[in-house]
Amino acid sequence: MVEASYVANVGHKIAGNQLDINQIPLTNGHGPAVQSQTLRPFPQFSHVYEEAAAFGNSSYHSLNAKVEKKFSKGFLFMANYTWSKFLDNITGGDDMNGTTTTYQSIYLQHLDKSYSGSDIPQSLAAHLVYDIPFGKGRHFAGLSKLTEGAIGGWSITTALSLHSGLPWGVTELTNTSNTYSSAQRPNITCDPNYSSFTSKGAMLSQYFNTSCFQAPAVSYFGNSARNVGFGPGWEQVDISLDKEWRFNERFRLQLRVDSYNITNRANFANPATSQGAGGFGTISALAAGAVPREFQFGLKLKF
Repeated sequence: MVEASYVANVGHKIAGNQLDINQIPLTNGHGPAVQSQTLRPFPQFSHVYEEAAAFGNSSYHSLNAKVEKKFSKGFLFMANYTWSKFLDNITGGDDMNGTTTTYQSIYLQHLDKSYSGSDIPQSLAAHLVYDIPFGKGRHFAGLSKLTEGAIGGWSITTALSLHSGLPWGVTELTNTSNTYSSAQRPNITCDPNYSSFTSKGAMLSQYFNTSCFQAPAVSYFGNSARNVGFGPGWEQVDISLDKEWRFNERFRLQLRVDSYNITNRANFANPATSQGAGGFGTISALAAGAVPREFQFGLKLKF
């Protein structure tokens, strides 16, 4: 079975993270020369937060393709591919990593529209089950007891997961907007994304072109979007082998061998994105949930 579909949705008045409404108002799009508590709308307070402010907008478009072969003759296969684009202007629980940036100013919310923190442009998941055709009840039956015990009754299960990395955006380590805003983003002067890397070491040492970002002038905000690129993708292959010995109608012994990330692929986290901090543009950690190659053995007696 082959199936293709187009899926889209639009959202308005979406609640995001808490919003500080006690920021100094802008004059001609920028803050004052000197930051002063008296310039705040509510100078008697420091921060005044609106919880779950419902000002967010989002749009999602995707192409979904699915291929499935139902289980027959000891074989099953299923694969699903998604190609999508997800935009919004809020940060919140949908931001799946720690490097998507926050709002610059409540007076410049149009600059917060970008890739959503959970936008994954491409994703492929595949699943395969295969009963190796040797043994009782399979294509090559009638084996001797010794051969049946060694190669009969084995099954293999494979799961493949591939997807794009999560979005990242850059903020300034030192906020010089003089508005008590929660973040300040830099100016972006070129496309910071590299098309390829000469080696894994080169990718880890400088994941994007850091020279494309320039600190804005004092009391100004940068023109960089909230998210401007995507981190390293994810790739993992898991395989399981299992075999069952039947001693009689009541007793069965099952052996199972599981291997997670059998290719030992290192799935890396997003780069450091605070301009002015040490390690800016480098990758120094694995992605959440990433594991090295692991094997697990199990023996189960059924009766």
